[in-house]
Amino acid sequence: MTSVAFVSSRIALALLAAVPLLPLFAPWQLFPVTSFHLEWLAVAAGLLACLCAWPLLHSASRLAVPVIVWLPLALAGFILLQTLLLPHLVVQHAGLAIGYLLWAALLMVLAGLLQHSMGRRR
Repeated sequence: MTSVAFVSSRIALALLAAVPLLPLFAPWQLFPVTSFHLEWLAVAAGLLACLCAWPLLHSASRLAVPVIVWLPLALAGFILLQTLLLPHLVVQHAGLAIGYLLWAALLMVLAGLLQHSMGRRR
């Protein structure tokens, strides 16, 4: 592993560990929706962790995708199918749910990549 990949993997791991902690320490509690900034802070930290792990993709021989990734992807597909077929569904809520599920699947792939590159071996 090159030094750039080593440093970026450590930064990605730190950001991935900070995803559940950052919303707890955020100073924003604004009305009418007090969790808006907290949720987007966690999403931004997760996407930044994925961006920091980008050099690991070039050094990895194969992408180790965990099997559990299929669960949020299948649920996102089910919600998309419901959105297309049911007439009384709010499309914005379904889009937000699909976005969160895709974000969760991306974080699962990131965790698998970090485990494969610097974690325990099976």
